[in-house]
Amino acid sequence: MSSHSITVSQLKVNCLALVEEVAQTHKMYIVTKHGKPIAKVCPIEHTKPPFLGGWAGTVDVDGDIVHFDTSEDWEAFNE
Repeated sequence: MSSHSITVSQLKVNCLALVEEVAQTHKMYIVTKHGKPIAKVCPIEHTKPPFLGGWAGTVDVDGDIVHFDTSEDWEAFNE
């Protein structure tokens, strides 16, 4: 990832354009104030969740998911 330097006053004037450029080109900018680095503007690297096991640890199974009785849930069945 290539990095460039930009002053804080340049960042203030061109903030929206700079953020859009960072998102598209994946360049990193070091923001300086009085010649000293104070911040970094860099893109977020997006990663895809794994296809298999992506829900692991997020779903709780309560009861038997294969053999279950829904007869009490249907009014017409109880009449």
